Amino acid sequence: MFVYHVEELRNQGILNLANSELFHQGQKLVKSISISKRLKQMAINICQQEYQAGRVCIVVENESHFTIWKQKIDNQLKKKITSDSPSESKIEVKPLDAQLISVCEKQLGQYVGPISKFIVDDLVAENPHITSKKLVNLVSEEIPDESHREEFKKYFINILKD
Repeated sequence: MFVYHVEELRNQGILNLANSELFHQGQKLVKSISISKRLKQMAINICQQEYQAGRVCIVVENESHFTIWKQKIDNQLKKKITSDSPSESKIEVKPLDAQLISVCEKQLGQYVGPISKFIVDDLVAENPHITSKKLVNLVSEEIPDESHREEFKKYFINILKD
């Protein structure tokens, strides 16, 4: 199960609210976003997507909100993976356009609600050297419904012509 109550983790010595990291299933998790308790299913969906991508994720229930904790991806490992890929190491990656980020947030908001800004900001922070197309693909993975996901991608096809 993805959802834990804050007291349960505190009693096990796993969670210290003063820290922004915790260990679960042998993995280091970092605090991602906190959302309203009304959006419980959305929090669970986000963690399910993380698990499907092979990453550990938990939802911690507090008195007033849910906090999503995602597996920390080691930056050294990211650099090694990209430097081992000859096709990508020769490509110069341009910084993301702030307007594109804003449009991604707005479009994602149609499918997941006001949490969209936090999701996009989190993805950009986790992937600082990502291309525009890869950002759109990552953001689309946050949309639970497949048809909506495809609709989201189609919206950006004309915008991202290179």
